[in-house]
Amino acid sequence: FSVNSILHESQDLKNRILLENVPSGQQHLTTIVDAMRESVALLMTYQSFWMDGPSTFEVEPYCVKLFEQRWYMLGKSEGYDELRLYALDRIKALEPTERKFKLPKKFDAAKLFEDYYGIIIGDEDFEVEPVALKVDWWQSKYIRTLPLHHSQVEVERNEEYSIFEYRLCPSFDFRQKILSMGDSVGVLAPVTLKDILREKAEKTANNNASAGMGSQYHFKV
Repeated sequence: FSVNSILHESQDLKNRILLENVPSGQQHLTTIVDAMRESVALLMTYQSFWMDGPSTFEVEPYCVKLFEQRWYMLGKSEGYDELRLYALDRIKALEPTERKFKLPKKFDAAKLFEDYYGIIIGDEDFEVEPVALKVDWWQSKYIRTLPLHHSQVEVERNEEYSIFEYRLCPSFDFRQKILSMGDSVGVLAPVTLKDILREKAEKTANNNASAGMGSQYHFKV
């Protein structure tokens, strides 16, 4: 909302202020925010990537969160005791109902996500624990100026690398982030996280080796 206000006041510079495209923010976001403000449930038709077809049900919108160019809604859905997360780009239809809901007094969106990187909360393999990363001197400049997590502390720095410590749950989003930085980052602890990422890296290398197409591939666009 702050960025939108700045852009609105800078129409003369609109061709010189370039933002990342967030497709899911162009639809449904206003409806959800209005429903949050009015505390009314939404009737939603949702198509998960893991389901063969869409389903329609009511959801009480608790909060929204932006992560990696996608908007997500966290809400209470009929038939579930726990809060569930829904990506706005998978919503097929959405409209407010006349049913009011009451947001729990103890609900704190920031606190709910504070031990995680990204939007996935909870993990069967990990709990909230100390994590240590060894980062080469070049990548460490980026991590130092844009921390991966609010708990980040740089405990060692020299001309070759830095060591950063965290306290979080190394769930799927965090693991994907570490993998995306390639050989510039190594996991020092915990050992379980180190083993999982090594297996992922080995699988990626095998996939590349077995693709067998290389220069023979012809682009279709």
